[in-house]
Amino acid sequence: MYRGRAMFIHQKFGQTCTTEIKPNPNAANARSLLSQHFVECISTGSQPISDGISGLKNNMILDAIYGSAKSGDVVKLDWSILD
Repeated sequence: MYRGRAMFIHQKFGQTCTTEIKPNPNAANARSLLSQHFVECISTGSQPISDGISGLKNNMILDAIYGSAKSGDVVKLDWSILD
């Protein structure tokens, strides 16, 4: 159930999982929360919610969205760089 907190749906060991992260009242957005979580994982040695490939895919999608909005054209993603 969503209660005003940041929720992330992800794959872990082939199963879909939902992870709820309590937002920091000083955090401006979801990227800040993810960055904060990543730094905490580095500090504690724990496994982050999202791996590097997942982050790269998300950034590729966001870049395409912004590029399309700016140009008004369809932006095709080149997933071959992930191979």
